[in-house]
Parts: sequence; structure tokens; C-alpha cells
Amino acid sequence: MSVTLLVIDDSQLARRLVRKVFEGFLPSIDVVEASSGAAGVELAREKEFDVISTDLNMPGIDGIETALQIRKFRSNVPIAVVTANVQQAVRQRAEEAGIVFIAKPPSAASVEDFLRQSKILT
Repeated sequence: MSVTLLVIDDSQLARRLVRKVFEGFLPSIDVVEASSGAAGVELAREKEFDVISTDLNMPGIDGIETALQIRKFRSNVPIAVVTANVQQAVRQRAEEAGIVFIAKPPSAASVEDFLRQSKILT
């Protein structure tokens, strides 16, 4: 099964880290990167992804707003917000938006849980 992942983060280093953790579970995963929420929304509009990872704090629109905009036209895609901001308020916003919260740096266990919950891994 070929899986496509969209990684949205303004940090190139963070995008590489997220990519590496996902590749640990899905070595042949096709990864597309976006350096802003707006760019991520546009890519998600142009191409269908199996799973999306977005940072929270980015210039312009934040990761939760990015996810909400993507949900308007890709309502079923699994989305995780991967952030170093671990405050309860952020976790609650993510939950209310229907997206998974993963603390940064993402652990293999948290990504595995997300992929299993998303039915990408069985």
C-alpha cells in the first residue's frame, strides 16, 4: 500500500524529523513538504494525502486553523498537530478540531499510535 504524507512545518529541520519518524514505520511513504499553513492548504487542495502532519506555531495561520481549512474539502484525512507547545489548552483545541495531538519531538510510539488510529497501520 502506497501512503502519502503531507508535512507542514516552517522549520526544515522539524519537517525532516517528522519525515524520518514516519519512514520508520512506512519505508516507502511518499512525503510532500510545505513550509507554511497556507502552502499546506494549497497542496492539500491539489492532491489527496493519506495522512497530514502540521506544526502548531507557524507564521500566518497556525496548525489547527490549517487543519480546519483542510477539513473543509478533505473531511476524512487523518491530521496530527505536532508541536512543542504541550499546554492543556492546545491539546483541548486539537481535540475539539478533531485532530490528534503529538508532542514534539515526535516519538516513535506516538506516531505509531496515530498511524494505527488512522488505520494506516494495522
